[in-house]
Amino acid sequence: MRDLTRGNTVKTFITFAIPLVLSGILAQAYNTIDTVIAGKILGEDGLAAIGATADFITMVSSIFWGYSVGFSVYIAQLFGAGDFNKIKNAVISTIMVFASFAAVLAALFIGFHEVIFSLLKVDKSIYNDTFAYFSVYIIGLFFIISNVFGMHLMNAFGESTFPFIVSIISAVLNVSGNLIFVALLGMGTEGLALASVLAALAVDIAYIIRIRAIFRKMGLGGERFKFSFSHISSSLAFALPNMTQQMAMYFAGTLISPIINGLGKAATAGYSVSGRVYNTCAAIYQNSAKILANYSAQCVGAGKTCEIKKGVGITVIQGVCFVAPVLILLVIFPEFACSLFFEEGAESIAIEYAVIFTRYFLPFCFFQMFCNIFHALFRGVKATKHLLASTIIGAASRVIATTVLAHYLGMTGVYMGWVISWIIETVYSAMIFKFGNWLPKKI
Repeated sequence: MRDLTRGNTVKTFITFAIPLVLSGILAQAYNTIDTVIAGKILGEDGLAAIGATADFITMVSSIFWGYSVGFSVYIAQLFGAGDFNKIKNAVISTIMVFASFAAVLAALFIGFHEVIFSLLKVDKSIYNDTFAYFSVYIIGLFFIISNVFGMHLMNAFGESTFPFIVSIISAVLNVSGNLIFVALLGMGTEGLALASVLAALAVDIAYIIRIRAIFRKMGLGGERFKFSFSHISSSLAFALPNMTQQMAMYFAGTLISPIINGLGKAATAGYSVSGRVYNTCAAIYQNSAKILANYSAQCVGAGKTCEIKKGVGITVIQGVCFVAPVLILLVIFPEFACSLFFEEGAESIAIEYAVIFTRYFLPFCFFQMFCNIFHALFRGVKATKHLLASTIIGAASRVIATTVLAHYLGMTGVYMGWVISWIIETVYSAMIFKFGNWLPKKI
C-alpha cells in the first residue's frame, strides 16, 4: 500500500508509472502475438475473424472496465481518507455483481449471435471462425475483465509493481497457450480465445492472493464479509459515469464496424492490424496516465487539491517521453511492423491498409494521449459531466466523420474519421481544463 500524496511527487509518479507502462506493453505484446499467430498460421481469414467482432467485444468489456476504473477512484478516496472499514465488503460485493452480470451477458450474446453478426456484417467466408473465437472469449469474459479490476484495485492502493509481475505471468501463459492450442493442436481461432481465458484465470488467482494480503495489512483479515447493496450504491456515483463514458467511447467503434466489414475482409484484416499498432502506443500513454486518476483521488480524500495541477504537468512530460520512441520507430518502419502480422503471399491491399494507418495517421495519437490525461484528471476529481461530455463529443464526431468520409475514401476515410475525433475531443477537454470548473464545488 502506498500514499501517493506524500514524498517527492516527480519520483512518485515515475516509479509508479514505469511498472504500469511495462505492464501495458506486456499486455499489448501478447495481444499482438495473438494477432501475429492468427495472421501467420491462420492467414488473412484468421485476422479478419478475430477483427470482425473486436470492436463489439471491446464495447462489452468497456462496461466492466469503466465500472472498475470508477470503483478504483472510490476506493482510492477511501484509502486516502484512511477509511478502511468499507473497503473489503465493497470489493467483494462488486466482484459478485460482476460475475452475475457477465454470466447473463454471455448467455444473451451467444444466444443472439446471429443477430449480432448480421448487424456487424460479418463476411460469410469467416463466419464459423468468427463464432469460434467470439463464443469462447465471451464465455470467459468474466475472468478476462477481472484482470483489469485487480489492476485498478492495486493502483487505488498505490501499488504498480505487483500488476507488472502478474502481467509477465499472463504474457508467458498466453503466448504458451497460443503455441499449444493453435500451432500444435490446430484449434484455430478458438485456441486463441482459450489461451487468453486460461491466462486470465491464472492472473485472477494471483490477484485474489494479493488482495487478501492487503486486507490483512489493513487489519481486516478477521473481518467477516457481508454482502450489502449499500456498498454498491456508494460506489455507483463514481463507477456509473465512468462506465457510461467507456461505453460511449467504444460504442462508436461498434457503430463503424459494419462500415469496415462492408469494405471486405481485406479491410477488416487491415483494420485489425491497425488497431494492434495503435494499441501499442495507447497502452503506453494510458498506463502512464493512470497514476494521475489515483493521485488526484487521493489528493481529494486527503484535502490536498492544490497539488493536482502539478501532477497533470508531470503526467504530460512522462507521457511524451514514454510514447515518442515507440511511435517514431513505428512511423519510420511501418512496412516492417505491419508485415509481422501477415503470412507470406497475403493480399497486398490488406497490408497496405495497415501501412497507410501507421505511416500517416498514427502520429496523431499524441492528441489522444493529451485527451487521455484530461480524462484521468476528470475521473480522479469526479468531474463526471466533463468526462462524459468529452467522450460523447469524440464518439459522435468519429461516427459522423467516418460515415461521410468512408463513403468517398474507403479505409482512408475510416482513418481520417478516427483522427478528426481525436482532435475535436482533445480541444474540448483542453478548454475545460483551462477555463472550466472541474474541481468539485464542495472543494
